[in-house]
Formats: sequence, structure tokens, C-alpha cells
Amino acid sequence: MREEIRDLERLNHILDAINVLIENKDKHTFDEMASDAIVFF
Repeated sequence: MREEIRDLERLNHILDAINVLIENKDKHTFDEMASDAIVFF
């Protein structure tokens, strides 16, 4: 049996990461990201 609380924590962590990506998606162009090893990696 899966641990429901742990599953919920994982899903919340994924949702938080998605929200960070959405909030920051317009900060860089693709070319800027591709030329920056820290951002692109």
C-alpha cells in the first residue's frame, strides 16, 4: 500500500516546481539560456 501523505507531498513538490517554471519562463530568451551553462544545464 502506498503512503498517501508521502504521495501528496511529492505531488505538491512537483506542483511547486511547475509554478516556479511558469513564473520564470519569460525571464530569458532561448538563446540566452542556451548560451549560459548554468541556466541551460
